[in-house]
Amino acid sequence: MKHDILVTISEAGTAAARTYDCRISAGDEVMSERQLSPAQSREVKEIKDQYVSLISGDGAAGADDYGSLLGDELFHIFFEALWQDYATKILEGGTLVIASAIPDVLQLPWELLRFPCPVPVVLGLDGRFGIVRRPILPGELPLPEMIPAPPGPLRVLFLASEPPDHEVEQKRIIRSLQGVDMDWQICESGSWSELKETARVFRPHLVHIAAPAKISGGKAMLSLERDGGRQDLRDADELAGALQGCEVQAIVLASREASNSMHLFAWATTRHLPAAIVWDGSSNDSAISAFYRTLASGQSPGDALKVVRQEMKIAFSEQGRQSRVLAFPILYAAADWERVFDPALQKEERVRFEIKNALQSVPPRYGLQEHGFVNRRAELQRLPLAMLEGKARTLIITGPAGIGKSTLATRLALTLATSGYTVLPIYGSRNNPHSVVRLLEAVAALPRRAGALDVSGMQKDQSKSALERMKIMLQALNQGRYLIFLDGLELDKKTNSIMDPELAQFYLQILREEANSRVIITCRTLPHDALTLPRNAWEWPLSGLSETAFMRFLLRDDSVRERYRHGALSYATLEKIHAALAGSPACLVQAARAIGIGTEVNEIEGCEAIFSGLSARLSHESRLALARASVYEVAASSAGIAAAAAVPLEKALELALEWQQASVAFPVVYHTDHKADTDGLWTVPRAARTKLFSTLSREEQQAAQRAAGEFLWTMAESGRSSELGLTRLDALMEAKGHYLAGEDLEAARIAGDRISGYLEKRGYYSEIIKQNRGLFEREKHARPAKWIARASLAQGELHRAEEWYGKALENVPDVEAHQGLGTAYLYQGKIAQARASFQEAARISHHDGDRLGEAAALEGLASLDLEEKNDAAAVENLRRVLEIRNRLGDLPGEAAVLQSLALLDLEQKDSESSRQKLVRSVELFGKAGDRAGQAEALYRLGNLDMERGDLEHAHEELHSSLLQKQDLGDRRGMAGAMHGLGLINSRKGEKENAAANFQKALQIYQELGDRSGEAGAFFQLGALAVQRDLAPEGLRLMALSAVILRGIKSDEVQNVEPVVERLASQLGYSQEQFMVMLQEAMQGYARDRGWGMVKGAFAKK
Repeated sequence: MKHDILVTISEAGTAAARTYDCRISAGDEVMSERQLSPAQSREVKEIKDQYVSLISGDGAAGADDYGSLLGDELFHIFFEALWQDYATKILEGGTLVIASAIPDVLQLPWELLRFPCPVPVVLGLDGRFGIVRRPILPGELPLPEMIPAPPGPLRVLFLASEPPDHEVEQKRIIRSLQGVDMDWQICESGSWSELKETARVFRPHLVHIAAPAKISGGKAMLSLERDGGRQDLRDADELAGALQGCEVQAIVLASREASNSMHLFAWATTRHLPAAIVWDGSSNDSAISAFYRTLASGQSPGDALKVVRQEMKIAFSEQGRQSRVLAFPILYAAADWERVFDPALQKEERVRFEIKNALQSVPPRYGLQEHGFVNRRAELQRLPLAMLEGKARTLIITGPAGIGKSTLATRLALTLATSGYTVLPIYGSRNNPHSVVRLLEAVAALPRRAGALDVSGMQKDQSKSALERMKIMLQALNQGRYLIFLDGLELDKKTNSIMDPELAQFYLQILREEANSRVIITCRTLPHDALTLPRNAWEWPLSGLSETAFMRFLLRDDSVRERYRHGALSYATLEKIHAALAGSPACLVQAARAIGIGTEVNEIEGCEAIFSGLSARLSHESRLALARASVYEVAASSAGIAAAAAVPLEKALELALEWQQASVAFPVVYHTDHKADTDGLWTVPRAARTKLFSTLSREEQQAAQRAAGEFLWTMAESGRSSELGLTRLDALMEAKGHYLAGEDLEAARIAGDRISGYLEKRGYYSEIIKQNRGLFEREKHARPAKWIARASLAQGELHRAEEWYGKALENVPDVEAHQGLGTAYLYQGKIAQARASFQEAARISHHDGDRLGEAAALEGLASLDLEEKNDAAAVENLRRVLEIRNRLGDLPGEAAVLQSLALLDLEQKDSESSRQKLVRSVELFGKAGDRAGQAEALYRLGNLDMERGDLEHAHEELHSSLLQKQDLGDRRGMAGAMHGLGLINSRKGEKENAAANFQKALQIYQELGDRSGEAGAFFQLGALAVQRDLAPEGLRLMALSAVILRGIKSDEVQNVEPVVERLASQLGYSQEQFMVMLQEAMQGYARDRGWGMVKGAFAKK
């Protein structure tokens, strides 16, 4: 009959002669109770130290013999005295329970204990014996509550946090679990937060942790990992608290080397959990597999460890006698503990693990779909921290298509977003490549989204190029915490340089930035625009997933895991699949699906083969619809699928769900509450699109392209593009690209007209030219030629405008082209040609009954009249224009003509008539709801009243203009109105208000880069300073104004310099003193753009 043999050891003796009391019993029978001698007590510690040294070493000849000597010594100290009387009873078998509060005792190699028999019995290698170490806890602490064993099947959570070998540990675990019928999860990051969250959701019975332990602050601590690879020390109380309520029965602590700290940590853990197992040193796969296979069958941990020791014995024998001493797993249990789970309570269904590891898109990231973020542990340990600390302000993730650049970048963006960064994501596609304009649009949307940065005025400042505005906006962004995310940056295939010249300049600028904002770029290789990066700009080349990461992802699939669990799928097979795909994550989900349905390994040769195999299982109708739906490069709704696939709407959703089941299409997760079974957005994986679409005939491809274009056009025109996660401009760009691919050039030009109109309102003239050149190259048509000419005219490129208007007129007469050509001639001083063009435009318009065209031509003729100083003819033409616009009910047009007539009245010194026209202009703009026009008319009216000396009306009108311009985001107009209000304040003697308005205007002028306005504000502030009896300070500001005006070659310098010289003379400045003052003013401007001088002049007394 078997008996548990209880060995209880406690401290005895005096401080000077410390020794141990030892009591050995079996049931109620005490077999031995005695006190060890001081020499024996010292020998106990020596045995423990020698054993630790052996299993920590590299192994040497005779190491196993030395282990036998240790076992003999243990017998001699503890069992030899009772052996003659109790040998028979002991050899019947049972569990040896070592109960003690002494760490050295608990860590003795009891598994090596040798009983003297004809064939010596090594306790740990004999199946009759189990071994449990029972820490005797401090009296004030209760034993851990023994809860009933939870239902099965066995669930185990693995975490490896032992750099740099976590991949080795994970590989060993995955390989060992082949054919083991249990549920398991492996933590991705090895972090404390992941451990807690995964345990909460998965509710494991066992937690297997491979991590080092150390003593810190007098306590045993487990060393996990955190950002930057830094250690995260946690004690046993914290671990138990994290696992509380999760059905955890025990922990397994594994480490590459023996560690006293690990045993102390396990001991402390048994205060809270039923048991802890310490597994020192490296373990072979068969031992780990045997342990979990035995546990999964419902047997006790003690029985499982018996099997493990037998497996280790076999492996030890096979290795021969030149091996290190066996490092047996050690079981600590503070109370009687039988089972990890109750096999009689097996649940009918396995617990489905759904940790929130799905990668969501950063809106508006399009077409990105991931079932889970896997691996990239090194990247996530290093890169987020480097970006947050500013070591990497710009991160360029490079690698081939499908390697996971976008996935990693999105994960990093989400991480930075949780740290307070506002993300500006800009995707790129063939139809809608990256550009500075799209960056500007994303930045301009920030006030509505983040509420922290008002850049609307800069965005609308048409006097500056898109690149100039981008530089200003970067300065504003760098004052806050923003992340610019350029995903899929397009590079020239031959030169590897950025294709868009403006974007290339932007790229070079951000590399030089030293600021708060951050940039993440993904592209196939490092742009050759700058092959040497500054220290805070990092390239991060990305390669395929490691073998273990690849397999972890595959084994998340229920079907794959089920086959692996029952041995139908081997680790060697998974290795072959990893090699066949070169670790690429591009089609991981599809590979898992293919494996799960039993696809032969030799059929998994690459992503194309996998997709072909999966799609072949669909019906012909479904495959055809899938190929057509592959036309989109952005995520599409079921309505978009219906349009491209030419199927009814209800059928489209049915097909999408079918494709999802087959893993050939997926819902795009870009809202946290998005559910896959709702009608959201869908995408075909990028790795499959080209191949699928190529299976269609040319006619089918063009039909799908046109249908996709029509769908996107309709969504944009109906104001519903946001339902696709797109801006209206993005939707129009995608639509135009599809129309072009579908050879529907007229539809492409219509979309191009909409795009160009949008861009023109914002002054993106270079982008208009780029967009329309492509259209014109496809077919020489007047409309794109006119857009190029209009944009060139707006840029002041008069010869180019003349050329392109000429191209627009090559085939057919066109009023707009004649009108534009006349304007180009006018600005070049070619009066005769201009008049001929305007007259031709007027003739055609009149003939065709195009009254608006006729009015525009007459306005052009009026401009020529003014140029030739023929005011009477100009007035006559403008009155005809006024009559036409009045009859047409064109209120804004009528108001604009009235403003032109008002200016002519002023030249005739008829201010009253001019005022009446401006008042009427304000009324008409108001009736038309044209707030921008009304704000400008109020501004002109206010300036007129100021000149007339009517300061009250002038103040009211300029203030109203200011309020409207603020609402419209017209910062240049705001500055002008503030400047005017400052002049009124000054005339009324309101010096404080005047200074405040001039300073506000100065700030905006400087933000916009308006040097002329900046000079005017400095001059007025200087004049105010003189009025405050601060003439030297005022002189510096006025002198600075003159310097700026001379620098921009403004004629206004002729009016300012005499005032500066006169004031310097009044102050008695010599030439040398004047030059010193001038130098000080320029240094002050270089230091802080002159604000130190402004504050010095207007500090409150």
